[in-house]
Amino acid sequence: MMRLIQKLTTAMRGGTREILEDAVDANALTILSQEIYDCESSMRESKKHLANVVVEKSNLKRQLDAQKANVASKEDAIHSKLTQGDETAALQLAEALAAQETLLEKQQTHFNQLEVYENDLLQALKRPLIHSVNTEQSWVWRKPRNKLKTP
Repeated sequence: MMRLIQKLTTAMRGGTREILEDAVDANALTILSQEIYDCESSMRESKKHLANVVVEKSNLKRQLDAQKANVASKEDAIHSKLTQGDETAALQLAEALAAQETLLEKQQTHFNQLEVYENDLLQALKRPLIHSVNTEQSWVWRKPRNKLKTP
């Protein structure tokens, strides 16, 4: 009689264990699906951010090119005023040129930083995605169990 009770208890524990394993397997797929979705969402956001950085860098590059052309024309104007002997006008242009060159240096530094940041983002997006699984949980993929009992 005691042996029969032990067998029934063991059968109930086995059935409970199977039910719980099925629940864990179903949740593992849900969790994996959510992690894939989160990863794809993060990739989309990173690509948008990279696009914004590229646009900002392009706009800044156009501004830099325009300011460099303006600096070159002011240098020519200063040289022309000096050859004409108009030192006062040349000095005024030189002061304006100094202020513009300071701004140009700041913008060039910002451009260089954007370029480095853009390259860093590109490298991060090109790296293979390595997803670490929480070590406290172990996901075991099992073959489906045959639910049919053979006599």
